[in-house]
Amino acid sequence: MTRLDRLEALEKVATRGPWFQNINDLIGGTLIANVQKPAHAIDTRSWEGNTDRVIADMICRDDDAALIVEARNLLPALIAVARAAQAVGYELHHNSMHFHERAMADPFEAEAFVQEEGAKLLRALAPLLDEGDAR
Repeated sequence: MTRLDRLEALEKVATRGPWFQNINDLIGGTLIANVQKPAHAIDTRSWEGNTDRVIADMICRDDDAALIVEARNLLPALIAVARAAQAVGYELHHNSMHFHERAMADPFEAEAFVQEEGAKLLRALAPLLDEGDAR
């Protein structure tokens, strides 16, 4: 199992995003949850059927909590980019032997191939290049 496979497996079993950084208004500190509510409004008594989740309740710097939240929320897009880059790299590597011959035979076909592979990467990158909810 590669590190990317492991990261993808962990992402699939973790509490679904998006995650939010909240102030714990009960005891202080930072609360990371999958809902944007103050601590007193999150019912954590029962996990059965309860979709509100407290992921972490901790004392930490706001910047550190913000990094955890942002990384979690972007993780699916980062994995998609890594997978797209892996697929494009594979395609380019395995087709490189024939690429020169293709370019000589039909330069337009070769150019279309490169454009298509580049477009795959750009589509995967799009969610990461969106300004989104930058803070």
